[in-house]
Amino acid sequence: MSADGTDRYRKLAPKLNDGEWPDWFLSMSGGIDSTAMYLLVRDALHENYGKRPLMTYFDTRIGVPLNRFYLEELADTYSEQLWTLRTHEKFEDRLQEDDAPGAAKHGPVRNELKGRQAGKLNTLASNPVHCIGIRRDESQSRSEFGKVSFKDKCAEVYPVLNLSKRECARIILEHEECPINPFWIWPRLFSDCGCLANGDPSELDAVEEKFPWFAQRLREYEESIEADGLRSQLGWSGLTASEQKAKKQNQEQMTLCGDGCSRRQDPVIAQAFRARLNGASADEAIAMLEEPEPEETRTQQVDLVAATDGAVTR
Repeated sequence: MSADGTDRYRKLAPKLNDGEWPDWFLSMSGGIDSTAMYLLVRDALHENYGKRPLMTYFDTRIGVPLNRFYLEELADTYSEQLWTLRTHEKFEDRLQEDDAPGAAKHGPVRNELKGRQAGKLNTLASNPVHCIGIRRDESQSRSEFGKVSFKDKCAEVYPVLNLSKRECARIILEHEECPINPFWIWPRLFSDCGCLANGDPSELDAVEEKFPWFAQRLREYEESIEADGLRSQLGWSGLTASEQKAKKQNQEQMTLCGDGCSRRQDPVIAQAFRARLNGASADEAIAMLEEPEPEETRTQQVDLVAATDGAVTR
């Protein structure tokens, strides 16, 4: 594990841009991947920067605010600048125009809610470079990425591209001072995006147990949808065929979470973080990551890759 992609670009950047040092932005979501990305590159950037790097968080307004609070704690722990850019776009307006998003719409929704902040940031910056925590095994399209990508107005670096989720968790656990986000131990709770395009209706139920006020706001958005049938319900495309039939027939008793639910965590990772919070040493928690992954979880991850192919989630 190394920050080789970031380090290579850091050395090339002034030569590629007439000697001008880039503005480094650490794109943070509060998730395991972006946190591991930050920990992997922080030393390289802070020891060799022309302009001090800073953390950025794009607030879509449909993510549980706990992530923002976590990132504030993370920034305080490591004495980092943190910029939070909050969109003026309203998810409820999109629901009224296009109904509840279905499969393959997660990327477009997220890009719509994050695009203006990213564009504004690139406009304000000089030679912007974004470090982003995405991994190859998240989707088929990402498996074809290189570690550095040059866009129209910026460059992107993907330091954890070749790592697994467990390897990202290990990086975090190796940094004993790094705070742990409660979302990493709560199964099936979406955190930074509540569009439910890749989920199912039961996910909103799960969030409601811990964040009732937030879930109520999304339910009010849902009630404003004017479409008839399934498309009036957040997470409608996550229902299995039999559940969709039951829904159409107004049957009350059904299991909303389908066999291919895309949000289930690797329970071993959650167990390792939970153990660390309960007083286990870093070495003890890391050792837990060597346990085999349940077959059920591996099957669900295959379903997740198929469902999210092409979606930009971070």
